[in-house]
Formats: sequence, C-alpha cells, structure tokens
Amino acid sequence: MTSKARKPLIVVPRGALALPLIFSVAFVTSGHAQAPASPATATSSTAPVTLTLADATSRALTSNPAHLARALDLALAGTDIEIAKARPNPDFLYENTRDAPTSAFIFTQPVELGGKRGHRIAVGETAREVVKADLARETADLRSDVRHAFYRLLAADRRVAVTQNLATVATRARDAARARFESGDAPQLDQVQAELAFARVSNLAATATAERAALEDELDGLIGLPPGTPLAPTGDLYVDGLDSVAPDLTATAGSVDLTAVEFDLLEHLVRHAGRKVLRDDLTRAAWGRQASPLDRSLDVHISRLRRKIAAGARIVTVRGVGYMLAVPATRESIM
Repeated sequence: MTSKARKPLIVVPRGALALPLIFSVAFVTSGHAQAPASPATATSSTAPVTLTLADATSRALTSNPAHLARALDLALAGTDIEIAKARPNPDFLYENTRDAPTSAFIFTQPVELGGKRGHRIAVGETAREVVKADLARETADLRSDVRHAFYRLLAADRRVAVTQNLATVATRARDAARARFESGDAPQLDQVQAELAFARVSNLAATATAERAALEDELDGLIGLPPGTPLAPTGDLYVDGLDSVAPDLTATAGSVDLTAVEFDLLEHLVRHAGRKVLRDDLTRAAWGRQASPLDRSLDVHISRLRRKIAAGARIVTVRGVGYMLAVPATRESIM
C-alpha cells in the first residue's frame, strides 16, 4: 500500500492578503495627492480689480462680512415676530383604565389672557425697528468708510506717481553730478548733495508706495476682498463740488513745488473743505503722530503753504481748534 505524501496546508490569515492591497492603494492615492500642480492652476491671476466708487460701494453692501451679519440680524428679528404671532399649541391626552372598560379623551387649548400675545408681538416689532435703525446707521457708515478709503487710495495713486516722477528727476540729477565730479567739472560737495537729494526722494517714494499698499488692504477689507488683492481705482479725485475749491493734487505738486508734508496738509484740508479740521487730525495726516502742545511744526508748514497758494480759497485759522480751508464764492483755482 503506497501512501501519498501530504502537501503541507498553508493557512493564510484573513487580513494577510488585504493588507498589501490596502498599502498599494494608499501608496497610489498618496502619489496622486502629491502630484505637482499644473502651471495653470498654481499661478493665480494678479490683474488688478478696476473699481469706480459705485462699484466699491456695491461690493461693500453685498460682501462686507459685518454688514451681512447685521442684515441677518434683521431677518432673525422678522423670524422672532413670526414666532411671537404663533398661538399656544393644543394638548391631546388619551387615558384607558383596565379596572373599568372606560376610555378618556382629553383635549385642552391654552388661552392667553391680558393681551400677552399682542404685547409679545409689539416687543418683537420694536426689536425689529431697532435692528433696522442700526442697519441703516451701519450702512451709512459703511458707505462713508468706502468713500473715504476709495478717494484716499485714489489720492495715494497720484502721490505715488508724483514721487516716482521726482525719483526719476533725482536719479538723473545724481548721475549728472557724479559725471561732472568724475570729469573734474564740479566739486565733490555737489555730488554729495545730489546723493542726499536722491536718498530723500527715494525714501518719499518708498513711503508713498507703502502707504498705498496699506490703503489698498483697508479698501479690500471694506469691500469683502482678501487682503492683498490689487485694486485700480478710477474716477475724479474731487467730486461733489470739491473741484471748485481744489485742483488735482498731481498738478498742484507739479506747478507749485509742494513738499511731502505740505502735500498731505493740503490734501487733508481739501478733503474737509469748508469744515474745521483739528490740529491733531492735521498732525496725524502729515506726520502720523499726535500733536504736542509745544510743537509749532504744523503752524510753520501751514504758513509756508499759505504763501504758495492764491487767495481764491484761504486757509483760515480757527483759534483753539485748528484750521479750515474756506470755500470760495466763485469757481476759481486755489493755485
């Protein structure tokens, strides 16, 4: 009798074959997840968003998070009124006892006395009116903030253009002074002065560019765009009658040769033409700091600015308060 050799029985655990498969799938999935993004998807568009004042205001009213939250509060107040109008729900009770073959059906309808429902509705309507008033006030504030941010950014564009032109002129003057010094036609002092002028103008240009970037981020936040979104505001710098008391600041800087501080002071006065401007506000607009009681820098620069502009619109001293740019009776240029 020949016995057949038994083949060894290989017992494979239940999860042994599934584990390599799982690892394989996980490896393939990870490979797909780490695949480099195509240039079309990795590169984001950097084209600036062209905005008019109307476009900026419309975007703010539809995309500003704080304004949208307040609008939701108004909708919530309306829902509260609907809840207040609802009447109490009736109660239904069924009882069945085994001791006696009896069943009981009990139906109750709560009734509110003393005008409770009416008072509740009145409270809800009053709360809605309060929310409406707050929404209207915040809408007006948002419109005003957008308007100020828009024109400040527009003025910053003009200021950047002016400082870039000045930087170009300063660069040419520095190169010319350096060439004259190297050729022996001018002393070294001329070259040093040209270098200092170039550094000063370069600092003004860098400051103007940084201030524009900050104003752009401010307007981005107001209109609901991510910070850093490039904007290109378009429109007239002075509208609503202000063009009768203030010319374009670029032309002003080019024709009268204003310094950077005088430029900022004139811009702030023009923006509030016909209204009193506090000394602290003017100091903050020109130097970015609060006015000191013994600091007369503002008065000195205002005096210089007065000598550079004509009498069509005068810078009036408001004692104990600050200054005011008076609106002329006729449409004349202040320059």
